[in-house]
Amino acid sequence: VNVVIASDVTDQAARNHLLLEEITGGLGLANDIDTEKDSILYQPWTTTQQLSDLDWQLLNLLYDRRVTPGMDTETALRALGL
Repeated sequence: VNVVIASDVTDQAARNHLLLEEITGGLGLANDIDTEKDSILYQPWTTTQQLSDLDWQLLNLLYDRRVTPGMDTETALRALGL
């Protein structure tokens, strides 16, 4: 995967944000969030510089071995003990 960010029209904070957002998307969190302003996935433009607690929780759920592809919500919640 190549990530290309123009350095002539962005400052370092914007480049840091864009790289983190693209890496997070590459890990599997590709959809934007409209409600969590501190998330790297927040839809409106920000220069968030780190993953939020929610971002980390989503990544942990995505890679939790108890959750497998094809599970419906109810089955996944049971597997997670919720």
